[in-house]
Amino acid sequence: MIDFLIAFGICLVGFFLHWAKRYLRKQTKSNLLQYLKVFWGHTVASLGSILGAVIAVAQTGDLNIHDPMTVASLVFGGYTLDSMMNKDIDPENPYAPVDNTYNGGDIPPHDLVKDSAYYEEE
Repeated sequence: MIDFLIAFGICLVGFFLHWAKRYLRKQTKSNLLQYLKVFWGHTVASLGSILGAVIAVAQTGDLNIHDPMTVASLVFGGYTLDSMMNKDIDPENPYAPVDNTYNGGDIPPHDLVKDSAYYEEE
């Protein structure tokens, strides 16, 4: 049980590192507590995903928190899960969807991509 709690704590390090990266890149102006509170739905989803991932790893019986690769995997797992849950957040307007399209517009059709490996001359 103690290994499980330690593993969950290690995943939370990755979770907090993701917020720190967003803060340092000015992708959010919120301090950590504001970030967790304003984006509470994303926070719940991230923590639930992290909890599920740690439970899944613990159920295999291979949870060795003394192994550096396991620790690294747990940190990167927490980072990645938070990154997936919070990728579409606009720090200025947290409730508006973010436009993630190609250069603010649609992705160009295939026939406009001249240097594609699959492009054939007519």
